[in-house]
Amino acid sequence: MSHHQETPAHAVEIDAWHESHGVAPMQEHGSHVNIRFMLIFFVAIVLFILVTVGALVLFFGYSQNNLRAKLVENTYEYETQYMPYATEARGRLSEYGWVDREAGTVRIPWDVAARNVVATYGGPASDAEESNN
Repeated sequence: MSHHQETPAHAVEIDAWHESHGVAPMQEHGSHVNIRFMLIFFVAIVLFILVTVGALVLFFGYSQNNLRAKLVENTYEYETQYMPYATEARGRLSEYGWVDREAGTVRIPWDVAARNVVATYGGPASDAEESNN
């Protein structure tokens, strides 16, 4: 037979907080709503949302106007600066002219120059060109 020691008994104290001894019962914590505070809080939230939305509308309107101005500005620069330059450059590529008279350097149209290069080096492209002419 084995000998076991028993756990000694502990005295259990029961709290008597739930028993009323002539003390008034406690009030509920959430039973009273402060309507004034709730109204002020609601108005503050609505004003915050309105101010935020208004600021976003102004910001994006301003950004959109800036983008439109840049687009118009770029279009103006394109028409007044790029297009005349591009037209002049295309004209120089398709006409004869002097680059440097003293050095004897001339400018010839690029398609004529390409045909001359192919003809100089020979090859299938030069044969095809001759058969077309």
